[in-house]
Amino acid sequence: GIPAEPLCRSASHWGSPMSGVKVTVGASSVTTGYNGVFSFDQVSGSVVKFEKEGYATITRAISGDNAIMDVTMTEVQTQTFSASAGSNLSIWSGGKNMKVELPTSYTDNNGNAYTGNVTAKAAYLNPENYDFADAMPGDLTAIRNDENKSEVALVSYGMISVELTGDNGEKLQPGAPATLTFPVDPTKMKVAPQNGETMPLWSFNEETGLWEEEGVATYDASLQAYVGTVNHFSWHNLDYPEARATLKAKVVDKAGNPVVGIPVDFDGQRTAYTNAEGVASCVVPRNTDLVIKVKSEAYGNYVSGEIQEVKQNVNLGNSESGSITLTMPSKAPVISGTVTNEGSDSSLCTLWIEYDNGMQTSR
Repeated sequence: GIPAEPLCRSASHWGSPMSGVKVTVGASSVTTGYNGVFSFDQVSGSVVKFEKEGYATITRAISGDNAIMDVTMTEVQTQTFSASAGSNLSIWSGGKNMKVELPTSYTDNNGNAYTGNVTAKAAYLNPENYDFADAMPGDLTAIRNDENKSEVALVSYGMISVELTGDNGEKLQPGAPATLTFPVDPTKMKVAPQNGETMPLWSFNEETGLWEEEGVATYDASLQAYVGTVNHFSWHNLDYPEARATLKAKVVDKAGNPVVGIPVDFDGQRTAYTNAEGVASCVVPRNTDLVIKVKSEAYGNYVSGEIQEVKQNVNLGNSESGSITLTMPSKAPVISGTVTNEGSDSSLCTLWIEYDNGMQTSR
């Protein structure tokens, strides 16, 4: 089954668990309770979907590498307009403005022309946001549109989710191309962009939990943005593709003991948890400057009153694999005990340590 974990983390610290989220695996669905917890007695499916009204839907593939999932639900911006008039959306996140130019024609799921009002629900993920890895669908594993359908690892420069519905709640798609404008900071690009340079656009396949190459965007120096068109909506992503590599990060305390069960941040776009040996394994892009780190709150805010992190810069070049060690600044604190359920309700619970004027560890 799926491990019971809180579903929500805020943008600054570990956030409040979220109730009322519908979690679906295959034909089975449950809803999170007041503590954000869910569980399945048995599942038959390869992806898990998280849905709640007013928030963008998140889908993740199930594998042994991501048995623990931290999911941040992102609120959508809602706008209603006449189908024949079209509309322009402007979504701000982390100081960046993502723009979507919607057309003046729409179709339903059967391909029939739609007239009436259109409600657009949009969410933009800025890759510089603290919780980017938790808020995005998938894990940046992607399929190229080439003969071999080769798998690559992506470096994201922004994601957008747009859901269109009609007057009766029916799902809609644009009847003509829609234009996406992804804001970028040229100084933070993997390759410095030039006017007219292109980068692939990717759409998210909710059935497989993978990104698929679909179209291109062109850099506009006057806008400091990549601009491209799409013919349908789900999640779309502006990404630089690279060959895949496996990076293992071992986390130990000052005494050399493995630190078990904490999240390791791989370049701000991927997260993996340490196993019983203290090793977190993650698929990352090759030939890319990465910052691998353990955030302070993940280890119990090891410097009281400050938020620090232990980090290491890595570039695997063309290597297929690599390994590093992150040494924490103190011996791993260990608290042991037993939690007993004296009632008849679920045996699931959420635990964390709170100390020093409200500071918290991870949940």
